[in-house]
Amino acid sequence: MQLTNMTKSLALLLTSTIVTGSVLPRAAAPIDDVRIGAVRIITAGIDGYELVTASFSGTYNGHAYTLSGDIDVISAQLETLYGPSTADGNVTRSDSVLSRDTDAKSSLQCIPIGDQGWQYAKTAAIATSAATLKRQGGSTHVNGHSCARLSCQSTSAIYLCNDNNGGIDPQLGYIASYAQDIISRCSVYPPFSVVLAAGQEFDTDHYNVIVREDAC
Repeated sequence: MQLTNMTKSLALLLTSTIVTGSVLPRAAAPIDDVRIGAVRIITAGIDGYELVTASFSGTYNGHAYTLSGDIDVISAQLETLYGPSTADGNVTRSDSVLSRDTDAKSSLQCIPIGDQGWQYAKTAAIATSAATLKRQGGSTHVNGHSCARLSCQSTSAIYLCNDNNGGIDPQLGYIASYAQDIISRCSVYPPFSVVLAAGQEFDTDHYNVIVREDAC
């Protein structure tokens, strides 16, 4: 699946929070004329994507919840409210990644991607975030033509971006598998450094998951 102009616009939008200091050579510098919110990207000549706060819904230790924020913050809030997670009780069969789910994955690309400036994330941090998403269970909601940061720790982030006109509510376990795919296929092993990875994977239902460096 080739990148559309809309997805390229998204790639330009998410460069606005790049953190300097990677041990690897930098890709092209991010553009300057990007505004977060109801975004217009001047260089593309079209309206861009809105960057929104992630919303999570599910059941935690028998308690239904809907909360907004990064998954790490949500997990801490739920533990404070309802005690340590009984993980098996939070994950239903719908959260499992089944063979029919993997058939919906259309393409995966590692950085550099087009003319955006995404940089490498730490694979250990991404793996921890993916495990948290999977363990949490439930779903996340993202409005049409919007991106939500699901997790960010140690300058390493997971984004979910929706190309549809309407909202989506994918299962967290399924989204976690995208981050794991990017780690598996896009990891690099620079000398005297931790293992790094960054990339973007698409779903046939017109959304995609991005792993990249970010300011947390």
